[in-house]
Amino acid sequence: MLLVREVMVNLGIVLAIFMTKIYLTIFLTFLFKSSFCQTETLIEGFKLRTKFRFGLSNTLNNKSFFSLTGTPIGSRITMIYLGAETGFPVKRNIDLLFGCQIVNKGFKTHEISNAFGVKSDLSYRFNLAYLEVPIYFEKRLKNYSVNLGMVCSFLIRSDFISEWFIDSKPTSTFYYHAGNIRQLFNPIDFGFRLGYSKKITTNFEIDLVCQKNLLNPYKPNTNELAKQQTFYLGLKYMIF
Repeated sequence: MLLVREVMVNLGIVLAIFMTKIYLTIFLTFLFKSSFCQTETLIEGFKLRTKFRFGLSNTLNNKSFFSLTGTPIGSRITMIYLGAETGFPVKRNIDLLFGCQIVNKGFKTHEISNAFGVKSDLSYRFNLAYLEVPIYFEKRLKNYSVNLGMVCSFLIRSDFISEWFIDSKPTSTFYYHAGNIRQLFNPIDFGFRLGYSKKITTNFEIDLVCQKNLLNPYKPNTNELAKQQTFYLGLKYMIF
């Protein structure tokens, strides 16, 4: 199992480097061209479509395997994502897209209790950063497009922050802890995604994606952090 995880992580790193080279080449080409217009560019026989994506991600962990609106364990957490994607036509108005993005996810909870004259205020959160590699098909229509596919996520950072205030008069105590606990989380995750894009200008599109992951991210306690589901809302900027 460890060998499989190491292979998957190495594969993700290689794919990320490959995609970075593609995006860097495209960026430099765009930067140094004397003139630029919105076209489909022919590169080695393929009509290449490249878009940058950026916006907010809203992650919820729940115990429901199939439902996207199950009973939550803890609270939603809103963070950011940034990435890019390249698509190749496979059929009329249908593209196959490969992407690479950095997304911040996580989990937070806050509990206040007052029993037997002791007031307790506990809050903690997990800050998780993933390198995600989505692969999906997109159906392009006149002013909008829909897409469906899968995504593989590779954990690159996991931080834990907790604050606990105990007031038992006449004394009170405050505890604070922060640290990296990457060894407690699964290094990879896998899931599927459904997306919708609406064109608002020649180069910009509204980007809406619903993603459901299938693996539990937290090893010690599966009841605390369940399978992740994330909603992405942002913009796409089309380069080619």
